[in-house]
Amino acid sequence: MNQTSPEGICIDCAKEQELRNFILFQTEQGVCGYCQTSSQNVSAKQRLPELSNLIKALVRYYYDESSYNRHWGGDDIEHLLMSEDIIFDPHRCCSIDDETFIFIREKLIEPAYPDEDKGVWIYAGFDDGIRLMQNAMINQPSSFYSDLRYKTHMQNHHDLEEDVISWLRGIDDRLSRTIDKGDIFWRSRIGYKDRYIKTSGGLDHTLHYQPFHADSIMPPPPPLASAGRINRPNVSYLYLSTDEDTAIAEVRPHPGHQVSTIQFQTTTTLKVIDFGTAKLSQFSSSDRELNKYHSILDFNRSFSTPVTPEEKGKYLITQLVADCIRRLGYQGISFSSSVGSGENLCLFSPSNASTIDQSASVKTIKSLHYTHENQNSVLNPDDSFYKLK
Repeated sequence: MNQTSPEGICIDCAKEQELRNFILFQTEQGVCGYCQTSSQNVSAKQRLPELSNLIKALVRYYYDESSYNRHWGGDDIEHLLMSEDIIFDPHRCCSIDDETFIFIREKLIEPAYPDEDKGVWIYAGFDDGIRLMQNAMINQPSSFYSDLRYKTHMQNHHDLEEDVISWLRGIDDRLSRTIDKGDIFWRSRIGYKDRYIKTSGGLDHTLHYQPFHADSIMPPPPPLASAGRINRPNVSYLYLSTDEDTAIAEVRPHPGHQVSTIQFQTTTTLKVIDFGTAKLSQFSSSDRELNKYHSILDFNRSFSTPVTPEEKGKYLITQLVADCIRRLGYQGISFSSSVGSGENLCLFSPSNASTIDQSASVKTIKSLHYTHENQNSVLNPDDSFYKLK
């Protein structure tokens, strides 16, 4: 047994990126509680309470309670963390034994039910004698998001704004970022302005495409603006992307389409809300904070995911949040792209960016690539399944 009581986790045992970042922020010589060996790169012992909350938050993020609660058919949390390979990397560790079990239980998991504003619960507990169960945050929307989505279909948006603004004021300092004057973004539009063939020096039948540029690639004026994921009908916002490929993917072209692309340059310094920048470690200090992060994930997903024209009602919630962000004095919203590798940016005032006409060009789409993942499927659901509406 180690003579020094372990108070942290070494970087070699950490696999999940947020956990690795947490450890690397402040390391010291010590004994790792996971592999029970001495290392130069162990998380600082004075940060053990933060480490405990982060581990529990990661469990909540990745795992349903049924995976680690024997009452729901799973194993216990200690054995889950000793064998899983999302948060930790047991295959790289030289020793995982009873001491690891004790460290996880006594230093990382307890107390299991701290005060809501002082720690993270990994078990749902009981309500009026009924045992509850928590689902992984990545698999289930937050209660705040679900309630708000329901209300947007039942109430006018202006009746909901104060609640959203109150929620935003508790998190906007961790989501805001500055875009410098002169930063470059991209925009695209399916099609081109005109086609030409060259006549000087003899007839040349090679096609030359004139891309949309200047005003022809700007958003339509308010009377012509249709509803988007962030703008309401007859409101003109400017949608941009951080790279050309993402800008092209966002307009959903088909193979054979010609697409005009162009660079935009910001004309002033901008302060925006970035839903894609939130880190779990920023919200892992308590259950209350973790619930905020859960809602941020939902909104980032909503901003990133397009809907079909017949589902435009699903944009009510993102339009509402955008209205409230604008009311708080921000100039735009940044969010992850679901179809490209870059980020998207929506500016509330199109005049805050101008075209760089020399960068305009026309691309022909040659092919598309789709990725997919298997989903749980059931051909003949029996009485153990509940049909969702």
